[in-house]
Amino acid sequence: MLEQKWKDSMGSEREEATSLNEVEAVGETSDRFPKRVRRRSHSSQAVNMNQLEKAVQAETSSPDSTHFSSKVDGKGTDQTSIDATTASAEARVAEATEISERDFSWNGLKATTKQGLSDAKLYIKRNPKRVVFALVAMLLMLMVLAALVFSFRSLAAKQEQEPVTLSATFSGRLGQTVTLKLPEEITPLEYGKFVTIKGGGKELAIGAPALLAVSTFDGRSGAPTGASTSPLMLLGALDANLTGEQLAQQLVGIKEGSRVVFVRPLSNEKNPPLELVVVDVLSTVATGHSQPLPKNAGAWVTEKDGVPVVTEIKSQNAKEPWGAVVMRGNGDQVGENDTIIAQFLKVNALNGQVEESTWEAGGMPMKVKLSEIMKPLAAELTDQKVGSRIITTIPAASSDGTNPIVVVVDILAILNQEK
Repeated sequence: MLEQKWKDSMGSEREEATSLNEVEAVGETSDRFPKRVRRRSHSSQAVNMNQLEKAVQAETSSPDSTHFSSKVDGKGTDQTSIDATTASAEARVAEATEISERDFSWNGLKATTKQGLSDAKLYIKRNPKRVVFALVAMLLMLMVLAALVFSFRSLAAKQEQEPVTLSATFSGRLGQTVTLKLPEEITPLEYGKFVTIKGGGKELAIGAPALLAVSTFDGRSGAPTGASTSPLMLLGALDANLTGEQLAQQLVGIKEGSRVVFVRPLSNEKNPPLELVVVDVLSTVATGHSQPLPKNAGAWVTEKDGVPVVTEIKSQNAKEPWGAVVMRGNGDQVGENDTIIAQFLKVNALNGQVEESTWEAGGMPMKVKLSEIMKPLAAELTDQKVGSRIITTIPAASSDGTNPIVVVVDILAILNQEK
């Protein structure tokens, strides 16, 4: 009885395989696969079906199958054994079907690729001129594309190497009155920051001492817009309180001795009014040329780490003031009633001890009114030029204290207008 059931089951499997072959035979009229591929696929399926029959026979001849038969011949069917045997057979059928379908798909793909290559070779053989024309056209298109890419890259590189320059020109030395010459029109490409003079001093940093001379101009007429034609002097730590947050950030990294011009629109209109802001970053130390040591020098000054050091003091018993130029600048000349911005050092001539120093106090320059300081010092500073460093020795009788002193002053700017 069991053998009859397995034969019936195998008969139904053969009928399904026969139906599959009939369906594929009907599909032989299709051009999707070559006939030789379909024949190989059918052969492969036939082999897989043979393997399936052998697997089933092997299953029925196993010890589990004998046990199953004895149960049938004896006291009835063992349902657990029937289910296990059936599941094993179904698993083998599914595996064989999957292998058959995978082989069929792979063989079809190889055949399609081979047929496509064959068709391409035949087309080239029959239409050589068209193929050559197509290849030439493709080559020309690639050449044009390469030329366009090269042109765009060259243009971008040229723009990087040749930044936009400001068409407006300025005259006047740093810290002095600035004169503006405008072109016919300032274009939007010129909006922004331009360093027209590059200095070589210390770089500005937030919180560090800064001495700035600021001038503003109308971007259409070129006329000054400040309260005076002289620049506005700003002295203090570089921060929002000194210049405003935006300008302070724009000045970070700019070196002392530079001139920076900012061109900015004052509205969002199509043709807005413009403002030009000129910022001269002045040095916070003397920049003049060093002078030789005089023969009758009462004292002299050298530098250590950028800070002046008084040496060779010989004026302890001097009864008259003495002075000399250590570094000679080329800026404006100081008048007897001017207020200057300066670095200041005062040393006790008897023991060489520093009594007062802007350098040691953080390097922030100070404002000095010549009319309010010791007369010998004021007399020595008068007629000196901005950028100079002077040294003077003052007897105790002429100083504000009881000891003779040595004073060193760096003249940085003349304060004509302040914030």
